[in-house]
Amino acid sequence: MFPRSITFIQGERKGAFPFSNSLLVRGRKNVLIDCGVGLKVALRLKGKVDVVVNSHLHVDHFSCNWVFKGKEIIVPSPELGRTNLEALAKRYVSSNLTDKWLRFAREATGVRDFKPTSGYDEGPLKVSESEIEAIYTPGHTKWHYVFLIDGETLYGADIDLTSFGPWYGHEESSIEEFIRSIEKIKEIEPKTYVSSHREPIFGREKILDELDKYERKIEETGKKILSLLSKPTTIEKLVKQSPIYGRKPFANDLLDYFEATMIKHQIKRLMKKRLVKEVNEGLYSQISNKTHTLQG
Repeated sequence: MFPRSITFIQGERKGAFPFSNSLLVRGRKNVLIDCGVGLKVALRLKGKVDVVVNSHLHVDHFSCNWVFKGKEIIVPSPELGRTNLEALAKRYVSSNLTDKWLRFAREATGVRDFKPTSGYDEGPLKVSESEIEAIYTPGHTKWHYVFLIDGETLYGADIDLTSFGPWYGHEESSIEEFIRSIEKIKEIEPKTYVSSHREPIFGREKILDELDKYERKIEETGKKILSLLSKPTTIEKLVKQSPIYGRKPFANDLLDYFEATMIKHQIKRLMKKRLVKEVNEGLYSQISNKTHTLQG
């Protein structure tokens, strides 16, 4: 159901983290969108790819860039020169966790440092005869893009439509921007949707339904956290209850950090809506006699 010029590339473990799916756009230059498919898959693609375009700098999306050394490797323009793994570790986690992040990233994906050849901004990418449009969709990270190919096929990167829902576990992440980015994609109404972490979705109505469901997960998570604040509590205690991850099968310290950050974003949103207050420093509670609606 894909156009002849487009091939869906499923990553190892069916694209589940710490891997991701990619999209190959064939032409005079073959363009690979994202490169976290796993080493086995990347090596099979090595002679078939001329250009690699990264949607954002998460390790599960660029771990195999080094395999394509000598090819064009393109990242968002503001991130040129910021692809060093140690710099990314300092950006994404607290200083006491950078070594753990680096060790996990290397052991889980085989990632190595790479040097991009150029950057891109929002708008058409002049890398293929196919029309590939980069669309700025922040929220997941500060510099996150999706790609619309020939006006119909959308590579959604980490607006991934998984049952987990939106992930916003960095200080630079933003729930409000994530929602705006989802709404921006709804307006496009793509015919085919390629997620980085699940099977492709076909049909405009089905895609819009999935986007709605995905966006609602933010409100569902907010309500869950709000219910846990019926009595004053701390973010540390909320993390132990794990309202977002539920269980943490690996890298527990890292997942605790990301969960704490997502809870902070949710509490900030709840406070803005006057549903939660800080009763003492670091101690949060529901505001009583409020209608618990998080929409808007």
